[in-house]
Amino acid sequence: MTEELLYKEVKPYGRLFVQGREYFVLAPMPLPRDSLQAQDQQVWLVVLRESLGWNKDKTYELFPRQVLLIATASQITIELSDSMKRIWVWSGDQIDTDQFEDETDA
Repeated sequence: MTEELLYKEVKPYGRLFVQGREYFVLAPMPLPRDSLQAQDQQVWLVVLRESLGWNKDKTYELFPRQVLLIATASQITIELSDSMKRIWVWSGDQIDTDQFEDETDA
């Protein structure tokens, strides 16, 4: 069975830096605080800025799936930007490409 990861295009709002790692920020503000969070914690929707490679046609770079990052405001540095290019991130889904190959061989 051959599985292929499915990707979706998203617009980053900037970059977030924490503990030596860089992330794309997918929301311009932290997510709303919940009752289990400490007062000084923020939750951000991010994608690790670590390429998974390129699509088959080598026309765009692929990135891992989005995650929630929890950090204190003093731990992070954020650079917001309106001019960032759209990126392709893993949607968390995969598809069995063998089923399509079998249908075309018949």
